[in-house]
Amino acid sequence: MHTPRPVMSLRRQLLILGILSFACLLRAQDFPLRFDHLSLEQGISHNLVYAIHQDQTGFMWFGTMYGLVKYDGRRYTIYRHDPNDAHSISYNDIIAIYEDQQGYLWIGTWGGGLNRFDPLTEKFTRFMHDPANPASLSNNMVWAIAEDEHGRLWLGTDHGLDRLHIEKGFKTGKATDSSLAHATFVHYQFSSFANDKIQQTSVRALLKDGSGRLWAGAIGGGLNLLDTTREDFLRFKHEPANAKSLSRNAVNSIYEDRAGNLWIGTIGGGLNRLVFAEETTAETKTLPSPERAEFVHYVHEPDNPHSLSQNEIGPIVEDRNGNLWVGTMGGGLNRFDPATGRFLRVQRDPAQAYSLSSNVIVALCEDRSGILWIGSYQGGVDKLDPYRQQFEHVREETVPASGLSYGDVRAICQDRSGAIWVGTFGGGLTQLSPEGRRMAQFGANHKTPTALRSNFITSIIEDKRGHLWIGTFRSGLCEFDPKRKAFFYYSTDAENPQSLSNDNVNVVYEDRAGTLWVGTDGGGLNRFDRARKQFTRYQHEAADSASLSSDFIHAIAEDHDGNLWLGTYVGLNKLDRQTQTFERYRHRLADPASLSNDYVYAIHLDSAGNIWAGTSDGLSKLNHANKTFENYTEADGLPNGVICGILEDQAGGLWLSTKKGLTRFDTRTETFRNYDISDGLQSNMFNAGAYFKNDKGEMFWGGINGINRFHPAATVRNTFVPPVALTSLKIFDKAIAFQQIQRNAEALRLPHDSNFLTFEFAALNYSRPEKNEYAYHLEGLDRDWIYSGTQNTASYTGLQPGAYVFRVKGSNGEGVWNENGASLKIIITPPFWRTWWFYSAAGLAFVLLITGWHRARLRQERERAAEIARIKNEEQLARFQAVAQAKLEERERVRKQIAADFHDESGHKLTKISLFCGVLQSRLHQNNRDIDDYLSRIMNVAASLHKDMSDFIWSLDPEESTLHDTALKLKDFGDKLFDRTGIRFCLTGLGAELEHTHLSMETRQNLTCIFKEGMNNILKHTRENCRNVTCAFARENGGYSVTLLDDGNGFEIGMSPRGKGLRNMQARAAAIQGELQIISRPGKGTAIRFTGKINQQQRFEPHKNGNPVRPQNGKTVASV
Repeated sequence: MHTPRPVMSLRRQLLILGILSFACLLRAQDFPLRFDHLSLEQGISHNLVYAIHQDQTGFMWFGTMYGLVKYDGRRYTIYRHDPNDAHSISYNDIIAIYEDQQGYLWIGTWGGGLNRFDPLTEKFTRFMHDPANPASLSNNMVWAIAEDEHGRLWLGTDHGLDRLHIEKGFKTGKATDSSLAHATFVHYQFSSFANDKIQQTSVRALLKDGSGRLWAGAIGGGLNLLDTTREDFLRFKHEPANAKSLSRNAVNSIYEDRAGNLWIGTIGGGLNRLVFAEETTAETKTLPSPERAEFVHYVHEPDNPHSLSQNEIGPIVEDRNGNLWVGTMGGGLNRFDPATGRFLRVQRDPAQAYSLSSNVIVALCEDRSGILWIGSYQGGVDKLDPYRQQFEHVREETVPASGLSYGDVRAICQDRSGAIWVGTFGGGLTQLSPEGRRMAQFGANHKTPTALRSNFITSIIEDKRGHLWIGTFRSGLCEFDPKRKAFFYYSTDAENPQSLSNDNVNVVYEDRAGTLWVGTDGGGLNRFDRARKQFTRYQHEAADSASLSSDFIHAIAEDHDGNLWLGTYVGLNKLDRQTQTFERYRHRLADPASLSNDYVYAIHLDSAGNIWAGTSDGLSKLNHANKTFENYTEADGLPNGVICGILEDQAGGLWLSTKKGLTRFDTRTETFRNYDISDGLQSNMFNAGAYFKNDKGEMFWGGINGINRFHPAATVRNTFVPPVALTSLKIFDKAIAFQQIQRNAEALRLPHDSNFLTFEFAALNYSRPEKNEYAYHLEGLDRDWIYSGTQNTASYTGLQPGAYVFRVKGSNGEGVWNENGASLKIIITPPFWRTWWFYSAAGLAFVLLITGWHRARLRQERERAAEIARIKNEEQLARFQAVAQAKLEERERVRKQIAADFHDESGHKLTKISLFCGVLQSRLHQNNRDIDDYLSRIMNVAASLHKDMSDFIWSLDPEESTLHDTALKLKDFGDKLFDRTGIRFCLTGLGAELEHTHLSMETRQNLTCIFKEGMNNILKHTRENCRNVTCAFARENGGYSVTLLDDGNGFEIGMSPRGKGLRNMQARAAAIQGELQIISRPGKGTAIRFTGKINQQQRFEPHKNGNPVRPQNGKTVASV
C-alpha cells in the first residue's frame, strides 16, 4: 500500500516556487489593476486560501488552512473543528468546496476526509478513510469534487478517484442522515484503467462539461475522460514523440469556457487547450480518440512579455468578457485574451498597496456581479472589482522613471506631442509619457538662469505655438520653450507698471485670439503683450463699480461672444472686451437666485453656451436673460459644496471635482452620481485648478495624492441587483441559531416574553459592500418603509402578541434596489391569561364565586339565627331578636333592591345567552354559516355580564365606601367608554378629602348610576360634536358635589322631552337626599351637577391612626 506523502510537502513546494518566481520574474503589467484585500486583519480565518465558492443564495465561501469561512460583505462566519462536537467539520484545512444541485456544500480537507454541510442545520456529516473498511473513502486528502449528470458525487483524492454510493436517496441531495451513515465509496485507482499500471495517482481536478461528461486530471495520470456506459476511462497523456499531445502528465486544473473549449493546467507544462475533431458541432462536441487528440500549448517564453508568466498552472476561470484568467504557482495571475492570443501578466508589487497580494495563486472564482476573487498562498483573498478599475491613479513614486515626483498636484496639461505635464505644490514640474511613465523631472534651480525657479506650480497651459506657460507661487509667470528646454520668467517690478502685477500666479489662460491672460492672487488680472513683453493690469478700484470686484482671481473662461469671465474671491465678473468694463455677479443672502457663493474657483462654458460657476457652496448656472442663477448644493446630491473644477463629457454631462470626491452631474435629469476613494480615486480631496481634458475626451484630475485619469465613456454603472438575505436574529441581544430563520421560513413562533428583537441582514453585493443601503418594514407595526442607509440592523422592543412580517430590501452602492428583498413571518403568542379560553374560564369562575359567596352568606345567617334561639334569657333573647329582626328587614330591603338591579341589568343577558346557545345548537346540525355571528353575540353578552357582576360586587364591598373610591370607579368607566371615540375624558378633584368622605352602599350605587347614565347620554347624543368631557369632584359647604361637563351640542331644557333616563337620574338623586341640576344651552354644551350632604356615615376624618393626614397635591387624572 502506498504511503501518502507528508502533508507539508506541497506547501514547501508552493513557498519555494513563490520565492524563486518573485526573485526571477520581471514585473510586466501593461496597466496597474486595483485589488482589494481580505486577510486576517479584516476577519478571514487564515491567509492561505485554497478554495473560493459563491453559493446559490449569494454568500461567498472561503476554504482556508484554518477553517471554512462564510462572508456576506460585512461579516465573517467561521466554521472550525471542535473535538467535542461530532457535527463540526472534521478538519480545519479546507482545500475544496463544491455545491450540489440541492444546495448542500461538500468540503474536501487536507487530511480530514470529506464533509457535507447542511445550511439549514449548520451541521457537518463526515466521511473519512477507515483502513479496516475497504468501502470507506480511499484517502483523507480530498482535492476535487464534482457531480455527474446522474447526480452522483465524484471525489479526487491522493489515492485516485472515488464515487460516493448511497443506497437510499440515490442523488446526494436527497440522501437522508441515516442513508448517509451507511454510504460507501467505489474506488477507481489508475491501476484499473485501461492500458495503465500507475498506482494510486493523486487526482487534483474534476469537471463535468457542458455535455455532461466527467473529466479527471491527475498528477502523473494525465487527462482522463469517464465512459459512463462502461465506467472506464479514456486517457489523454503526454507522448514525447508527439508535439501535439498533452504537454505534461501532471494535470492540476481543468476548465471549460463558454465556447466549449477545454483548458488543462499542468505542473511544468504550462496551459493546454484540447482541439476537438473537425466534424465537431457545438451540440455534439465529438471527441477524438486519445491517439489522434491534439493540444495547443501555451507556455512561458523568456523573451516574450505577452506569453504565460510561468508553466506551473493553478486555477483557471473565464470572466464575463471572455477573458481567461490563469493562476500560477509563483508567476502571479495571467489574463489571456483569446482574440489576440496574448497574456497580460499581473504580479505582486510590494510598493503598491492595491497590487496582487501574492504571486502564488491557488483559487479563482468570478461571482455573479463580475467580481474576480483570488485565493493565494499567505496573501488571503484578493478581489478584482471591475467597477473599481475605472479611474487610473498616477501617484507619487520613489522609483525613478515611474509616476510623479510629488503627490500634491495643482496643475495638469497635455501638450501636442502627448506628453503630460504635471505641476505640484512642492515637488516642481513632472513630464509624463502618454502612458503615465515619468519622462523628466524639473525642480527649482536658482543657479542656472534658464532653469525652473520654483517648486510650487499653480497653473500650466500650452499656447498655440507649443510653448508652455507656467504659473508659480512667489516666482511669477514662467515660459517654457520645449525646443530649447529653457525656462524664461516674468515677474513683478515695482518700478515698472507694465510688469506682472503680482508674483503669485493662480491661473494662466489663452483666448481664441491668442492673447495671454494671467490671474494673480492679490494683483488682479494681467493681459500680456508678447511682442512688447508688457502687461496691462486690470485691478479693483473701490470707487469704480465697473472695475474688477476683487484682485484675487482663480478662474478664467471665454464665452462665444469673446467676453472674458473671471472667478474671484468676491463673485463672478464679466469683462466686456469692447468697453473694457466689468459686470459683477454677487451672492446675496436674501436672494436664492443669486450666485451661490462669492468664492468662485471654477468657470465652464458648456457646449450649449451656458456659463457654470463652481463656488465654495455649490454649482451655479447663469440665466443670461434675467441674470439670475440656478444653484445646486449638497442638498441636491453634491458630495461637497466646494467645487474645484468643471469639465464636460461628450454626452453633455458635467464632471466636478470637490473636497469630497468626484461627481458627474446629468444636466438633463439634474442628478449627481458621486465617486469617492473607494471607487479608485487618488483621495477624496481634489485641488482647485488641477483638471484637464485632451482632444480625445480623456480627463485628468489632480488632488493631494496624485492624478486620476479616465475616459468618461468608459465608466460603467453597477447594475447588479443584489440578493438580500437575513443573516441573524437576536432576542434580547442573544442570537438564535441561523437555521431557525431558514427552517421557519413560513412562520417563526415566539413566546410573549421574547418580544425584543434585532434583525441583521445583508445585500449580497460585494462591490464596495460598505455602500450597500437598506430599507425595512415590520408589517403589523410600521406604517411605511424605514430607510436605514448603510445600517444593516433593525431593532424592535416590546412587541405585543400578534402576527408580524419583517421585510427588508437592499441596494448596491449605485442605488440599484432589490425590491423583492427577504421576509420572515413572526408570530408572538399571547400569555395564557390573555387567551380566549382563559377569559371563559375566568368568567365561569367568577359566576361560581358569586354563587358560593351567596350560599355561604345564607348559611351564616341560618347559623346565627340558630345561635340566638339557644339563648335562654328571654329578655336578652327578645333584644337580640329585635336587633336581628331589624337587620333582617334592612337586609331584605337591600336584597330586593339588588335583585331588582340584577334582574334589570343582568337577567335579560343570561336569557340572551340561553337563547343564543339554543339557536347555535340547532344551527350546528344545519352547518349554518351564522354560527360565528351567534358566538360573537354570546361573547359580547358574556362580557357585558362580567362588567355588571363586577359593578355588583363593588357596590357590596364595604372596603370601597369612600367618595374617592366612587370617583375612581367613574374614572375607570369614563376611560373605557370614551376610548377611541375622539372624545377626551378627564376627572378632577381627587384628593385626601375625598378619601375620608364615606358613603353608604345606597349612596354609592345611586351616585354611580346617575353619572354613568350621564356619560352614556353624552356619547349617544353629542358624539359627533363633543371633544371634551370633564367629571369634577369637590367638597363644599359641609357637603360634596359632582359635576359632569361636556362641550357638545347642548339643548333647550324646556324644549327637551323628559325621557326615562332623566327621570331615573332625578329619582336616584332624591333617593339619596341629593339635588340634581341639569344646565344646558344649544351649542354651549351641558352640565349635570349633583350636590349631597354628609351625614354620620359620610364624615370627614382629619386624622388617621392618630396622625394628621397631609393632603396630596391636587392631581388631574386624564385619559385621552
